[in-house]
Order: sequence, then C-alpha cells, then structure tokens
Amino acid sequence: MTGNEIINAINEANTHGEEVLIEHNGKVKVIHTAVKFGNKIILSDRREQFSPNLKEYFSNWYKIIPFDKVLKTMLAETVYVLRQDGTSVKASDLAMPDIIKEYENQSLFGTLDSAN
Repeated sequence: MTGNEIINAINEANTHGEEVLIEHNGKVKVIHTAVKFGNKIILSDRREQFSPNLKEYFSNWYKIIPFDKVLKTMLAETVYVLRQDGTSVKASDLAMPDIIKEYENQSLFGTLDSAN
C-alpha cells in the first residue's frame, strides 16, 4: 500500500484525531510511532523512537553478503550498497574508496534475492 493510499483511506474514513490501528499476524495494535526511513515511513506499535533493523529490512529484497566477499561477488553479480538511510546504490557506481567508506559507515552489501 502506498502512502497516498493510506492517506486516502484515513480521509475517506473520516478518522482524523482517532488512533491508527494495524493488524499483524492476527493481532490488532495501535500505531504509536512513525519513523522516516529513506523515502519510506515505518509505522510501529512501540511508544519510543526506534532504529529500523537494516539487515531485516533489506533482506526483503537482497541476499546480504559479508564485506570480504564484495569484490569477488562483483565479478559475477551486481552488488548493491545498502545504506543506513534505507537507500541502495550499485557498488559498481562507486569508486573503491567510496565502497570502503560505505562499509565504515555501517552500510551492508547484497545481491538481488531471486527468492523474493
């Protein structure tokens, strides 16, 4: 569901000022927190602010690979830099010093996961 679809559903239901609920695995919970993550918003039932689990998030689309396998993997497949802000970029678009800097900045690396 896109952000516009969520906003439209809220406007059509005339629920301004009401709690927003979410169903997950058969349980209905109140949304307490919204975190901007890249160009996305993550809704949470936690009352406190949180940082998204980067590996869990990117595992929806990518097979995460260790940094020491990046160069070898780049010879056979497209490797992506999976950044802390939720964005990704092809590693081949970066110079080697920039790839190292991404690693130092806690970015992950991955290939497209064909299973997803």
